[in-house]
Amino acid sequence: MKKNLIITIFFFSICVSAQYSKYSLKYNYGLNIALQSDLIGVCMDCNANTIGTVGNLELEYKISTSESIGFGVTMTENKNKNEFIREFSSNYDLRRKSTFFELYYKKDVLDTKKFFIIGGIGLLDIYSEIVKNHTYSNDKLLSEPGITFGVEYYLIKKVNFEFGIHSKIYWTPFNDGIQNIGIAPIIKYNF
Repeated sequence: MKKNLIITIFFFSICVSAQYSKYSLKYNYGLNIALQSDLIGVCMDCNANTIGTVGNLELEYKISTSESIGFGVTMTENKNKNEFIREFSSNYDLRRKSTFFELYYKKDVLDTKKFFIIGGIGLLDIYSEIVKNHTYSNDKLLSEPGITFGVEYYLIKKVNFEFGIHSKIYWTPFNDGIQNIGIAPIIKYNF
């Protein structure tokens, strides 16, 4: 959590110091689909729910009228309660959390400044959390490089704000391919 706070303060300080309108700050929060929801190493035959939540914060720099580069942090969470483990019922609260730090490139596809494609590289960390009878454990399951592919479509533009839809696929080469698919409404502030 401290790491995310430091990154947020970093984003904010860069944005405040920017005096030219080439910077933008974006935030989205919505639906996450975890295609790899196994909690391997946590318990036998236990999975987090496939449907969860995703949140994303990005700082973007416009390099031309139709191209941008940026840095983003994405966090996902998938939960499951009352998991059946080894033929008996246990009252478990399971969570699968992932954090993806990425550098990305974004391009306007139709020269309308509304529809963009995104490609990026980064690092994916996946954690599991178990709570049982007030006992808590947190284990790191995975840390590996990954690639993102995505699209953004902006519907409304008011003054410096833009509102739209954001969707990304998070892919890792060594752990069975696509990890997460996120789709969410997005708000963007242009400095």
